[in-house]
Amino acid sequence: MENKYPEHIQRNLSKNKDYYSLDIMSNILRCKEDEDYLGEVLIVNENLIWHSVHKYIGKPEVIAKNNCVDKDDILQLGRVGFIKSIKAFDVTRGVKFSSFAVTAIVREIRCFLRDSANIIRPTRTANELINKKI
Repeated sequence: MENKYPEHIQRNLSKNKDYYSLDIMSNILRCKEDEDYLGEVLIVNENLIWHSVHKYIGKPEVIAKNNCVDKDDILQLGRVGFIKSIKAFDVTRGVKFSSFAVTAIVREIRCFLRDSANIIRPTRTANELINKKI
């Protein structure tokens, strides 16, 4: 295993590869109660955030350039979405957590990009008038 995680996280993963797995419902319940564990789970599952961004929003470099945000800001927004999804996830519904989380992560990032955009969007009526003139 490469050294991309802090030592204590690597130790936990070497003892039990499913220690931070979100396929195990008891781990999700633990995240809701233990903020330190939630932080560790967030670090280990950062790939889920980047996967969500790449698949449903676009390349982070392009997003950052087009929207005047840093790649770190995109990651932070993804983390907020991830945490919100942990807090809102219902383990009794039988839904896979990653499916639920991707939606929350993408929503958080898209809402930020939409709300912080410096673009003025004309109304539908204005668009129709513009198109008639052209």
